[in-house]
Amino acid sequence: MESAAKGSFMPEDGTEGQAGQGEPDEVTYPDLLRAEQESPLPTPRTGVTNLPLGDLDPEVLERLAAEMIKRQQNAGAHFYGRRGQTQHGLDVLERELAGTSSVYQVRRYEVLTADMITAAVKEYADPEPPKRGPGKGVKPKRRFGARRYVLFTSAEFETEKALQDRLTELQEDYAGDLVIEVWGREMISSKLRDWGSLVYSVFGPEWAGVFCGFAPPAPDPADPVALGLVENPVHVVPVLKNLGALAEDAKARESSDAAESARLYGVLAEALDQAGFPLHAARQRRHQARLLHATGDGAAAFTVLWDLARDHFTSGAASTFGSVHPDLEALRPHLDQLQSAKLDVLVLAQAWYDQGCLLSAAVPALETVAAQHDHDAAFLACILLEQALVDGWYDYDPPRSVVTPEGVNADLLARLRQCASRQSCADVVIRARLACALADSGLTAGSSAADVQAAYEDLLDQASAGRYLQAGAMILARG
Repeated sequence: MESAAKGSFMPEDGTEGQAGQGEPDEVTYPDLLRAEQESPLPTPRTGVTNLPLGDLDPEVLERLAAEMIKRQQNAGAHFYGRRGQTQHGLDVLERELAGTSSVYQVRRYEVLTADMITAAVKEYADPEPPKRGPGKGVKPKRRFGARRYVLFTSAEFETEKALQDRLTELQEDYAGDLVIEVWGREMISSKLRDWGSLVYSVFGPEWAGVFCGFAPPAPDPADPVALGLVENPVHVVPVLKNLGALAEDAKARESSDAAESARLYGVLAEALDQAGFPLHAARQRRHQARLLHATGDGAAAFTVLWDLARDHFTSGAASTFGSVHPDLEALRPHLDQLQSAKLDVLVLAQAWYDQGCLLSAAVPALETVAAQHDHDAAFLACILLEQALVDGWYDYDPPRSVVTPEGVNADLLARLRQCASRQSCADVVIRARLACALADSGLTAGSSAADVQAAYEDLLDQASAGRYLQAGAMILARG
């Protein structure tokens, strides 16, 4: 059912306008920006794929739509609050650079059905004639005369084939007359992945950090302190002072209480990391993982060692990666399919430095990781695609490489590229690297300057607009 947005916008003269008639009143952009989330939002979890659009207050969902559309490349937008008794929401008229226009209707649905899509589209595309008054029985023209209609909804859309089939039917019915789109929770979340500041302002800092990898910049030292001229009487002091005693306690409990010893080693590792001793911290985490394995908690042991191995791989520390690898392999009999696949991809990626791409084994393992929507899938896809590019596998058709001339075919390369194209993550640097790798994989050794420009055009526009935050410079340099 539809969860109605309040949408009760007052005209600037203070009158109620045409309340009850369902007619839209124009709303200013600053009015929309005043909406603040009052209801609690769910706690974000690592690896979450969608933002909690359905939990946004109605006015906040409208504000989100307005801010997204306002930030697109266009010639401006006008906003209309729908204040009728049976229909609430926000209509947005976007003036496009080409001189045409699009209309967006913001609907806060809990669950979307095929009939809801049809009703929303027909309400705009085929408005009912008035039942009384001037123009009775005469079919009115479409409001705004837009060439494109977008249903902007908080409900899921892409997960239901019946909904996509209904959209296809409507697109065919109005072909050549009206372009019809549905932006559901999945598409909106995908678009917001690189708009960390917007997610921060609407959903809060926790969601911005987990979903976008975004944190506001630290205050400039020249900025005034929060208390102004009043000296802050509160001084924060370090809590962990005696790391030696903590290490002794952890070691003393190894034989009597392995689980507690593992926990203490984890606390010690965290303290060492914060104190600036990463190598010492890594040693304590290996102790922690071995104790977790001994207590039968293989999943927790894998998580500790996996994070350690990924950090070593990312830093280029081949020797330290080699020291963790045997511990991970010792866990192999206890790993599930996803954990085994993740380990396979990372080990094969590490072997690339000596043997070149081993995609015949790495790509199927990567597909297993991606199929389970693991939060490391984007990272793993990124490094495999980058390695294939360095080896030159995407430079020629049929594919060949001077590094490993045998063992890779066009289908395998296409599967890698397809898998990589479906990935996204909160780490903005990985998103930028992956976007560049996908652009590069669409080019060959014989590509012209115009081909390169076409491959990078949209990506460069996004980077120039700040959508990749601090990683935008890398994209601009690569392009």
